[in-house]
Amino acid sequence: MPLLREIRERLQNEDCHALIGEVWQDASHKFVNSEFRTYMAGDNLTGTMNYPVRNFIVSLLQANNETEEVAAMNDLEKLVENYPKAFLEN
Repeated sequence: MPLLREIRERLQNEDCHALIGEVWQDASHKFVNSEFRTYMAGDNLTGTMNYPVRNFIVSLLQANNETEEVAAMNDLEKLVENYPKAFLEN
């Protein structure tokens, strides 16, 4: 996104290297109005709020059986596969 690129460039010029976005879904596959958002392209955000990780924890804690536990673990595995390491650590 041009606006995020501009904000990140200005922050880097001020020696600030963090731009955390509030993306409620999987930020690696985010579409808004049929447009793919490149939050993780390397020139936009440096991290997200990680609501999907929160959702994983809640789903795992609320699981009533092994099938629900496996489904929660699969959701986490998708995030780990799709997110850059830096995004998982933020």
